[in-house]
Amino acid sequence: MEIERPFDALSQSRGKRIVIEMKDKSQISGVLKAFDKHVNLLLENAEVRVDGKMKSKIGTVFIRGGTIVSVALE
Repeated sequence: MEIERPFDALSQSRGKRIVIEMKDKSQISGVLKAFDKHVNLLLENAEVRVDGKMKSKIGTVFIRGGTIVSVALE
């Protein structure tokens, strides 16, 4: 399926593991469960990463869209 809009990419990523880079340079990895028009994200089985390595497991987390720099498939 061709991706034409950013929300198409998020829709196709639902249920998959993604990596989010935050404005503070930290990274959070988890399974994307839901998102809204503000790119607020709900992740399950989330973990905080530092330099690409797992630092701590945080479980289910809600991330405010305004704090996100980038989103990528893991």
